[in-house]
Amino acid sequence: MSNIIRFKQGYYKYYAPWLYKAHRLWAKIKLIQWQLPMTELDSLAQYYWSGYLNSKFEQELLERNSTLLKIPKQIKQPTKVAYILGCGSSINQVTEQQWQHISTQFSVGVNNFYVHDFTPNEYFIEFVDNQAFLNLIYDELLDNPCHQSAQVNLAGIYILLHGAAYRPPKIQKPKFYVSRSVMLSSKQLLKRILPRYFKKDNPFLTHHISNLDTVIHYCIKLGYKDINLVGVDLSNDGYFWDHVDKPAYLKARHFIHSFQKQKEYKQDSKGFHATASSEVARKLGKLTIVEYLALLQEHVLNQLGVKIWVTNPHSLLASALPIKEI
Repeated sequence: MSNIIRFKQGYYKYYAPWLYKAHRLWAKIKLIQWQLPMTELDSLAQYYWSGYLNSKFEQELLERNSTLLKIPKQIKQPTKVAYILGCGSSINQVTEQQWQHISTQFSVGVNNFYVHDFTPNEYFIEFVDNQAFLNLIYDELLDNPCHQSAQVNLAGIYILLHGAAYRPPKIQKPKFYVSRSVMLSSKQLLKRILPRYFKKDNPFLTHHISNLDTVIHYCIKLGYKDINLVGVDLSNDGYFWDHVDKPAYLKARHFIHSFQKQKEYKQDSKGFHATASSEVARKLGKLTIVEYLALLQEHVLNQLGVKIWVTNPHSLLASALPIKEI
């Protein structure tokens, strides 16, 4: 897929600066209305501008004949429990009996969870411009019949910006999602902005610092009230494939090593996962995933009757969210 963004061609470079100024003016009006300091003007203006760009990205995907992920307005499900499956090393502690239980519920695998033998109902994956990643995802998922019962959802912006090597898969028919970036570090702004996205008639998914928070929002949009995080450790950079020599796990290790080298990755001083690193979050102008989910639970989800649980008592999230065994 070509990574030339069509809507940014032609007259875009002439009208975009003026359009951004209009979004900045709107941000200034909102800060006055909310009685919040003007020091937040740049970040709020960027938030509104990102919303505009996200809409254009969606249109671009449609023009390229891609199928967008749409959230049904009415969902009938036998249970209100959802399991979100991360790639932390604690996944290896899940027993066969517990996997059997999860298989009876709705489940979503995040990012490279597809190298695991368990097949959830859906996958949410951020695409990476890396040859080792391409080998991994096509061999183990997109061209592999082993997980064809699962719906694959790919981050559309990543495809547009970093998916020059993307090709239509042989097995899967992926859907593309474009989440609304909520790149804000101000808790006061987040408290103002987030509730509107969690209303039933709002069709958009949000993204703060992790694909995990997008998947949580997706499960809530589908009507799930009891959301369990499995294999979401964050206390280190370990993965469930690190110390097992299955062919797929070896390829996953190769990808992680290649990607970290490509990005000149430096570990957080405390050894935390990047999404839980205050050093990374502050640099990006966001909260850590722990801070964000704690705020989301207290100021948005409690009012909706939604509860997020963490199943690993040693997860960093256990300091902010309640613990529940599978």
